[in-house]
Amino acid sequence: MKSALDKGNSMNSRRRNILIGGSGFIGSALAEILLSQGERVVVVARDIPVERIEGVEYLEIDLGGDLTPLQGMLGKGDTVFLLIGQVYPGFDARKEKDMFSSVLEVVSLASPEKVLFASSALVYGDADIAVSEQVPLRPKDEYSVFKTECERMIHERLSHISVGVVRLGNVYGSEKNRGFIGLVFNKASDGTKMSINGDGLQERDYVFLDDVVSGMIAVRDKLSGFDIVNIATGTSSTLLDIIRLAENVVGKKIEYEVTGLPVNEVYRSRIDGGKLQREYGYKPRISISEGLQKTYDRYKGKY
Repeated sequence: MKSALDKGNSMNSRRRNILIGGSGFIGSALAEILLSQGERVVVVARDIPVERIEGVEYLEIDLGGDLTPLQGMLGKGDTVFLLIGQVYPGFDARKEKDMFSSVLEVVSLASPEKVLFASSALVYGDADIAVSEQVPLRPKDEYSVFKTECERMIHERLSHISVGVVRLGNVYGSEKNRGFIGLVFNKASDGTKMSINGDGLQERDYVFLDDVVSGMIAVRDKLSGFDIVNIATGTSSTLLDIIRLAENVVGKKIEYEVTGLPVNEVYRSRIDGGKLQREYGYKPRISISEGLQKTYDRYKGKY
C-alpha cells in the first residue's frame, strides 16, 4: 500500500529528495537549499526537530526498528541521501551498523534513481600529503572503521543504482555543530578555559557547511553509476590555528591548555578535493577565516 507521501509524489512532477537521517545540521542545510531550488524534500528520522523547516515533509521513524513506513514511501524517481551514522556522544558503532544495514535493504528493494552517502575523509587515516579518492583506506578509530564498513556494504548491495559516496572533510558552519569549532565558540562565550588533548597540532580539512551541501548537490546532478568524491578544501588547519583565527573573530583571548594526553584519532588529515571541481564543477568557496566569521554570526543569532 502506498503512503500519502508516495501518492503525493505521483501528483507532483518536482524532483523528490529523501533525506534519511536528515534532522541534523547537515540535513537541515541540505533541505533548505533543495527547497530553494523548487524541489521536494522529505526528512526521515527517528527524532524530528521541534523547529521544523516550512515546506519540508517529515516522517518520524525509528530507523533501528520497523522500516515498513520507509519502504512504503520510497519511489523509483527519488534521490536518497543517506545521512545516518554521524558521530555523536555515546556513538555505538555496532548499533549504527545494524541500523544502516536494515536501511540499505529497504533502499535496495525500492531502487531509487540515485543514492548519496555521507561518508568521512577520516577513512583515509593519517596523510602527510593531500590524498585522492584512489588511495587505500586506513581507518584509525571506531567511527572511521564504521564509515569504511558502510561504504563496503553500499558498494556490494546497491550496484544496480547510481551511487555517490561523498567523503566529507570536517564540516562546520552551524550553531548546532558539536565539533571542535563549536566547542571553541562555547568557551569564548562563557570565558572558561578549554582543554586540548594531544599537542594541539592535529590537522583537519575544515569545510564550511554551505560548501558541503552545494558540493553534494553538484555530485547528485551529474552522478552516473558508482563514484567516490571528496568534499574538502584541500587546506588543513591545526586545532591551535582554529583557536587563533577564532580569537580574531570574537575579538578576545580564548583560554586553553594543551594536556599532552594521548588521543586515538587521526593526527594529520590532508584531503585532495580536486575531483569535485574537475568532474562535478564545484569548488568550495568559503575560506576558514570567512567561515569562522559566518559560523560565529550564526551562533550569536541563535544564542
